[in-house]
Amino acid sequence: MFKNIVMTSGVSIFGSYNIFGKLTREKNIFEFDRTNPVKPAGEEVAIKDWLKVMRKNFDKIEGNEHNISAEYSLVHALQKQNKLDKKPIIDLLHSENFGGKASAALIEDILVYIFNAEVNSIEIKELDVTDRLKLNRGLGDFMARLNKVLEDKHSQFTCFAPIGGYKVFSYFGYIAGSLNDLPTAYLHEDKQVLQEIPPVPISYDTGFILDNEQFLRRLYFFGGSLEEFNYQEKEIIGKYSHFFDFADDLVDINAFGILICKKYFPHIFAVQVYLSKEAQDVIESNPSNKQFAYQQLRNLAQKLDEGIKDWDLYHEREFKNLNLLELEYSLYKGASQGEVFRAAWKYDASNKELFVNYIWFNHKRYEREVEQGKGLRTNKDGFDNYSKMIY
Repeated sequence: MFKNIVMTSGVSIFGSYNIFGKLTREKNIFEFDRTNPVKPAGEEVAIKDWLKVMRKNFDKIEGNEHNISAEYSLVHALQKQNKLDKKPIIDLLHSENFGGKASAALIEDILVYIFNAEVNSIEIKELDVTDRLKLNRGLGDFMARLNKVLEDKHSQFTCFAPIGGYKVFSYFGYIAGSLNDLPTAYLHEDKQVLQEIPPVPISYDTGFILDNEQFLRRLYFFGGSLEEFNYQEKEIIGKYSHFFDFADDLVDINAFGILICKKYFPHIFAVQVYLSKEAQDVIESNPSNKQFAYQQLRNLAQKLDEGIKDWDLYHEREFKNLNLLELEYSLYKGASQGEVFRAAWKYDASNKELFVNYIWFNHKRYEREVEQGKGLRTNKDGFDNYSKMIY
């Protein structure tokens, strides 16, 4: 009996032979480029309006179960075989493009309506198939995100099915599943036959990563050219060629390598987080807030790494008396509901390093001390790398 289902989601629900794809075309709701709906202006409103129309037709699902979508067919097949929990938890990984978002939104509604499911919709980066190195990085991010979902799942209660999206998701998904000792489910749609492919035992020697972490970290974030590598670095690339992707003379860690890096060494292959002595003291003097602080610092590092333009990253703009001052650090406005987190930070994008000069857990104290410029203009005592604890 499967309590957990992990699926990748595609756009098969928009197929012209499927109920909702046919209905969408008949009502001229979206324009289409083959199976893919074309992104309209105001996509969020467009998806909401489209969902309202589709929900009115859920009564057409019964008797047409084979003409909904690949994702629906999988869950329906499990139910027919008495392998589906009465209230399954379904993780649905979908692309961030318009078709992926819209498809996942409707699939989620259908799974909740028909199977009483709890659905977690997880967005993954769109793959840039026009650029080999960007494609490789996108696949690596996909595998790492998938691994995070799979790593706490038990094979007895989990059905893992990378059936939707790009076909390459199935191949790389099988590797991620095997690393977590999970079989991969495959559905033969014509006959609605569900097949489970057992995981291949994977044992991987990660010692060479620890021995060469600085070189590999540089490749992980920035890639490189063979011309710039020394003899030892070229030896590593040659010996562990399965770990790297090559495009002409450019070298990057491949999707499998990214998965291994993020799975086993997240503290190395992430933004390095350094805390001043004073910031460390604030955390150590508030032991009940330690894990909360680490989680907030992970959020801050992730936003900076992904280049997210977030007003809360520059909270100093809210303090009028700070506007005219030259500040060495910015202010991060983290959690505000219940527990409070604020931090003075600066980021070295060229080296992927975050320096946190001061931390606050008390809102009133924060506003009072920031008005005085605390933590914003001068470095506190020496910084220590807290990445291993934070990640």
